[in-house]
Amino acid sequence: MVDNIFDGRVVHEEDKWLFLGMTDIPEILARHGFDPNSVCNEDNFGLLERDAPKLCADRCDYGVRDAHAFGLLSLTQGQQIVDSFAAYEGEIVMRDVVSARLFAEACKQARSNAGT
Repeated sequence: MVDNIFDGRVVHEEDKWLFLGMTDIPEILARHGFDPNSVCNEDNFGLLERDAPKLCADRCDYGVRDAHAFGLLSLTQGQQIVDSFAAYEGEIVMRDVVSARLFAEACKQARSNAGT
């Protein structure tokens, strides 16, 4: 939603490096042997972003979170869905049909409520 306010810019993605530069995160990562540029480069994490309709970590995260915020999922249902996510052969899948259907319906209703 906030991206629409900024003329379609994906603020959290475009301004990520600016934000990180104002924190101790790069120093903490380096101190623990991680390359901040590698860790913060989304291209290094293939399950993070995928074109719809494929599941990706980002879509799973905001799907469950938004559905709960709209009152479409209880905490128990959200946990059931999260527990059902699994990585399989380079894809995010769901372990059971009941959770998959619950997630799909909640996401569909959340998008409708958000007007997108």
